[in-house]
Amino acid sequence: MKTNNAKLVLDNKEYFLFREHRSLYFWTGKQRKLLKENALSQNQIDKLNSIGFIWNRQKSQWDKNFEKLIIFTKKDSNWDKALTEQEIISLETWTKTQRQFFKDNKMPQERIDKLNSIGFVWNTDED
Repeated sequence: MKTNNAKLVLDNKEYFLFREHRSLYFWTGKQRKLLKENALSQNQIDKLNSIGFIWNRQKSQWDKNFEKLIIFTKKDSNWDKALTEQEIISLETWTKTQRQFFKDNKMPQERIDKLNSIGFVWNTDED
């Protein structure tokens, strides 16, 4: 039940942000598309980079989850204070997804290496 509540809160927050910033959402998507098409000038790219523009949202999200996993797995960290209940639930889902990608041979070697570097457990009784 907690998972559904957390997802509902997250979905509502994402919907609210989308609704309030719809034009910005579409504009950022267009900038990513223009970059792939080599249609942005170097000046435009530099300006976007200067504000920390995220070119690859999927990679950025993966990196954020990886950092949360590091916090969660450190023996001396206070992960219960550093991560919210929603983040822990989301992290649990993310780790299961990583195991499935690995099992299906759909994970890039770079990600496998990063997860191995922190002692990620690939096989669990729960999966």
